[in-house]
Amino acid sequence: MRAGVEDTNALALNFTAIATARGRTLATPTKYFITGHSMGGHITGAAIEAEAATTAVHKVKYHGAVPMCG
Repeated sequence: MRAGVEDTNALALNFTAIATARGRTLATPTKYFITGHSMGGHITGAAIEAEAATTAVHKVKYHGAVPMCG
């Protein structure tokens, strides 16, 4: 779980740099939302827990989450 949370948070924090690498112009996001299916749903749930928010290397405050598990 921890690796999934860290990788997802790192992606969220670097989204603008990744998306603008191809010449696009984007504003830095002001809100972050996360969703995931199956194992991604577990990662979504873990990413919004208070423990992850305080211990994560890549800290992201999510404004909404939709974990979906079957």
